[in-house]
Amino acid sequence: MGEFRRGGKSVTVGLGSMVHRHDMDKLLRLAFQMRGGCPERLGPGAGVGSYADALFMGEDGRGIAVVATTPARHVMGWAFFLNTGAASERCTYTFDYELHPNYAAMAEDLLAGWLRLAHAQGIERVFAYSSATDNERRALLATAGFQECARLPEACMCGDSMVDEVVHRWTAG
Repeated sequence: MGEFRRGGKSVTVGLGSMVHRHDMDKLLRLAFQMRGGCPERLGPGAGVGSYADALFMGEDGRGIAVVATTPARHVMGWAFFLNTGAASERCTYTFDYELHPNYAAMAEDLLAGWLRLAHAQGIERVFAYSSATDNERRALLATAGFQECARLPEACMCGDSMVDEVVHRWTAG
């Protein structure tokens, strides 16, 4: 766990549980409305349909779900590090996250905290996916230590256009 403060806001990072489900449903509804036509998730993470799915996969020993909560224990962000069972994920995990826009200024700290928590749980090789047009997500992943390692030309639809899917890799250490 870790606590982060910025701009008068305080957030704690920790492992997710069903206790967070109600707040998670609200956060995911907001994220869907703000996504603007791009897929919710890309790569193997596209198979993780909900927060509950991520928790159940964690219970099956396939990774972890993590949250960021306010002092009032409201969820303002979550992420997962999961091996979804895809053949391409042997000994690796897929990472994806959702963050309430009011806490975007804390995104770098939260990703760093989530990565430290994952590493403490024994997770050492992680892949994340983005569309080539999502410059904010790509920059945030780079700041967190992810490196672009592949591009799949015109592999995803954003709005009315086919765009490249970008694969990012993070390795502990």
